[in-house]
Amino acid sequence: MRWKPMLAVLLGLLMVGVTPVTATAFPQDAPIMSAEIAPQIAEKIALTYVEWISKNIPLYKEWKGSNISKTPRIYYLPNGSKVAYEFTVLKNDRVVGYMMISARKDLPPVLEFGKSKPPSINIGKVNAKYNVKRLLYLGALLYVADIGKGKAVHLRDMGLMEYPQRVEFNVNHKAAEALWDDILRDTYNTLFSESNVGIESSTPVLIDWAHIDGVPSWTSEDTGNSNIKYPNNIGIQPDPWDTWDGCTPIAASMVLGYYVSFPDKESIIDVLHHTMDTDDIEGTTYYWNIDDGIDNFAEEYTNTVYYPVFGEKYPDDFDGSNDYYVSTSEVKREITNNRPFVLSIQGGHYGLTTGHSVAVVGFTEWQNPEDHNTWMYLTIHNTWYNGDEGVDTILFGDWSVAVATYVSVR
Repeated sequence: MRWKPMLAVLLGLLMVGVTPVTATAFPQDAPIMSAEIAPQIAEKIALTYVEWISKNIPLYKEWKGSNISKTPRIYYLPNGSKVAYEFTVLKNDRVVGYMMISARKDLPPVLEFGKSKPPSINIGKVNAKYNVKRLLYLGALLYVADIGKGKAVHLRDMGLMEYPQRVEFNVNHKAAEALWDDILRDTYNTLFSESNVGIESSTPVLIDWAHIDGVPSWTSEDTGNSNIKYPNNIGIQPDPWDTWDGCTPIAASMVLGYYVSFPDKESIIDVLHHTMDTDDIEGTTYYWNIDDGIDNFAEEYTNTVYYPVFGEKYPDDFDGSNDYYVSTSEVKREITNNRPFVLSIQGGHYGLTTGHSVAVVGFTEWQNPEDHNTWMYLTIHNTWYNGDEGVDTILFGDWSVAVATYVSVR
């Protein structure tokens, strides 16, 4: 889940998950104290958007007719203020996904949603081992259980980490507040109606989208902590490192898996774990090793996997390129040219391990019909699950720091 921190970033070095400035397509405002959104309003928003998403985003068409959990899980920022509500998406009493709805007016209503199970489904496992104080939301896909003394457990991969005391989000705060003002005017007119009534007039217009078909959605399933040395572990053999191969090699394996003609996922993941010099215990990866690991993949894959089977060099070569200032226009460029890429995001800054890498395979752009402000959402494969359960959608800018690693075939 996490990447290695870098203490040298203040000296101008770019570190794993850390960069001095994150440029986005949205203007950033000074941090402000934002009014909280009441749970009953968030419920109406969630109900409205579940239906809107099912009608407008083909990947989620099976959500049509779904309902949501009535009592949301509440997530906080480290400073104690509410930041998000987690709703379970239900169809015929079966869990089909989740939604994270903003609890603040300075963030847009929908923060993320997906086909994976709600993050809090693992809270029982954390409670069995630790005394959970509260749930924290540090940005897209970064949901953790606060266990005290600045420590937390990630609710997906159960990794132990330090968490930042300050979290920033790279979104247009003024546009978010204007959007909430429009929504709340409609909401108060229906607030005391039946709880299963949404706010249809609050929905956006879908103005652009693209999706790359054929990118695998998978996670690693081999075991770890074995006495088998690399490269003898490549494939389904137990790994000499921890059971978790690391989110960055797994994310990159899905991107390369789109191109590799001999798609053995465990072999691709194991080779990338090696070429990216991913930490064997924490599963963390330095930023600069992500693109270098992709550059060196084909040669290592030839030597350890492809040549022993086919007696020849793997025919393609890959070039990785890090972008420390990812923008929405660059997302569009990569996706519309059918080039999935790795996105590494972090909640908080400098010297912490609260980050995650994913494979980006699509985007949608939503426009508010009142003021024409637009919001981009990224379709990602999350590295934690296989198949549809590994598909999530996150708000562009719902992070403190982000680095994209683009991949081209030579």
